[in-house]
Amino acid sequence: MKILIIDDDKVARTSLKRDLRNTKLVSEIVEAETAFAGIERFKQESFDCVLLDYNLPDKEGAEVLQELFSIGGELITVITITGTASETLPEKMLEAGAADFLVKNEINTQILERTLRFALKRKQFQEKSEEKLRELTKQLEISNKSLEELAYHDPLTKLLNRRGMEEALGRAVNHVTRSNQELVVILMDLDNFKHINDRFGHTSGDVVLKETAIVLEASLRPIDYVARIGGDEFLLLITVTTFEEAIKVAERVRTATKSIKVESQSNVIEITSSVGVSRVDIETPTLNDLISKSQHALHQSKASGKDTITYTGDEPVLYQTRVDGEKSITEAIRNGKGFTVVKQAIYSLSTEHISGYEFLSRGPKGIFENPDDFFRISQEKNILSLVDHQCFRACVDACKKMDGNLAFHINIFPSTILDLSMPNLLELLPEETVKEAFCIEISEQQIIGDPAYLKERIKVLRDSGIKIALDDLGFGRSCLESLLFLEPHIIKIDKKRIFGISDDAEKRNMLQKLIKIAEAIEAKVIAEGIENRKDLQTLIDMKIEYGQGFLWGEPA
Repeated sequence: MKILIIDDDKVARTSLKRDLRNTKLVSEIVEAETAFAGIERFKQESFDCVLLDYNLPDKEGAEVLQELFSIGGELITVITITGTASETLPEKMLEAGAADFLVKNEINTQILERTLRFALKRKQFQEKSEEKLRELTKQLEISNKSLEELAYHDPLTKLLNRRGMEEALGRAVNHVTRSNQELVVILMDLDNFKHINDRFGHTSGDVVLKETAIVLEASLRPIDYVARIGGDEFLLLITVTTFEEAIKVAERVRTATKSIKVESQSNVIEITSSVGVSRVDIETPTLNDLISKSQHALHQSKASGKDTITYTGDEPVLYQTRVDGEKSITEAIRNGKGFTVVKQAIYSLSTEHISGYEFLSRGPKGIFENPDDFFRISQEKNILSLVDHQCFRACVDACKKMDGNLAFHINIFPSTILDLSMPNLLELLPEETVKEAFCIEISEQQIIGDPAYLKERIKVLRDSGIKIALDDLGFGRSCLESLLFLEPHIIKIDKKRIFGISDDAEKRNMLQKLIKIAEAIEAKVIAEGIENRKDLQTLIDMKIEYGQGFLWGEPA
């Protein structure tokens, strides 16, 4: 033990030191002659026990005791000593928190050893009690959080439930009132969901609902809300928007649900949805009013053949812009124009210097300008490879205008790699540019089934000097087989695993594991979705070399 003696009596301190050393329990003894000196030493060092004289020249023992507790906490061990004891003094000091009370002329080695051992046991018991209390408090906090989650969230999908959406509606109305913009509700219902449950079982049905929740959240902004309000019904609240923009969100939702593919006993479940859209009267909105108003539009979508959108004006109107959008994509393919390219810089994180660019496609102006949207529509119309091929050509043309010392990343669908002959694909790359500058990115989420079918074609690309990147890693359906079969030079960590990583221990833990996998296959790591400097510093600390994100601006 390390002991602090606070006593102005030098003779008493000498006697105490002798007895303390005789106990064989003490490794170090520190002395202080005044309360002030003792408290200062206590602030600077850690002690196992304090022997405190009650009658000090500058302060009374009870006052010193309270100051020691305020510095070291209630678990410190203080034994009060005094030259003469009144009948009430021991009781007073013990009530104040002293571990024991000793009279100086009665102290000897045996008494002091017994007192110290008892004080040690008492402290150990208190520490265990405190630890148990902290654990119980932590469990109570977790239980309270779980109860709150159950109160406001759907236990299956983790989306808001009706009660949670009612709370969100109040916040959304206040937000929209201040911004002087519209509030729009989208009601979405999965088509033929009962058939899915009956044919494939409720477990498969639950998987479909969970997957639907994921794509719905991905389709929204942080200021929007989504809730599961019934078996297969979802309500989306689009805030601070225009009705035209909300219609675009509705189309994004409809096409997003078609991207869900769930395999069950060698069968692939394909999902479609019907959607109803309506404005919200922000004067007196209730959740039941929102549902009732948009349900009428939803029923019209069902009656019109499903997999479509109806919005309410004075009368429900079937949404026709999708047809116009499909025409614009077909027209863009026919005349070779309409698809544009933007670039997003890839940075060396430690220096924040640009090491390369990722080239991204944009569709014809309008509803399907976003690549997620026009690629889904292209898939619906069975022209995905054709559209992807044209986008690839546009990105390659954009590369020709860039500095050849940088890396050029271009995305391509696995299905396009299979549809095109490798010589034709390689011919698209300009001869005057060193092929090692090019990196073809393949999204792991677009690899359906066994990735081995891509192996030979990927090998041709690798042998020609082109680098391969596996994109969207960590999105939620990662497959180790893709990493082992395709042996990418680069793995790109999806932005959902990066955003907020500085405050999320679970994300940091997962990223650390992905880094180890990358090291094992000798692949570099690029972190996507960096939006703030706090996350950037965390990634640098974790030895991530490269990254991209809105921290440095949007694609240009």
